[in-house]
Amino acid sequence: MIGFEGHILVVFEHGIGLAVINERILAGTGEGEPVFINSRNVLPEELTIITDTYGTQWPESVVKTESGSVYGVDTIAKKIWRVKGENVELLSDFKVNKFLIDNITLGERELYPIIGLKNVKTHYNNNKKDVMFTFYDDVYKDEEKVWNLCYNELLE
Repeated sequence: MIGFEGHILVVFEHGIGLAVINERILAGTGEGEPVFINSRNVLPEELTIITDTYGTQWPESVVKTESGSVYGVDTIAKKIWRVKGENVELLSDFKVNKFLIDNITLGERELYPIIGLKNVKTHYNNNKKDVMFTFYDDVYKDEEKVWNLCYNELLE
């Protein structure tokens, strides 16, 4: 779960939902000013599902940037995604889709990082506005799958 535009973005293994926060409900207006009452139902009973296809099994692969976008890596779908507004964009479909298909080796049963052996992590460099995706899988057959990709928010 991550704070997102005054709401809560919930990232599942195979989906992303948005929980709208209802701290107050507009009860009317008095003397030209809105009148609010506190709500007992701060969180909704149901999420608004943004996508039921993409998510992540690796919580450390999700990061929020200063621009308000949320980025993540789905190792099952082999995609890098971004949530901006209420839309999910697949950033990897433009340039690196084949690279990800060939180089993401973690499967659906691999849920936990093993330090030095396998992990998926996303970092954000606020000074350069770079989102850095790091992947390593040192237990894949007899080869080492290690790579880093960088996405600059300013240059897109």
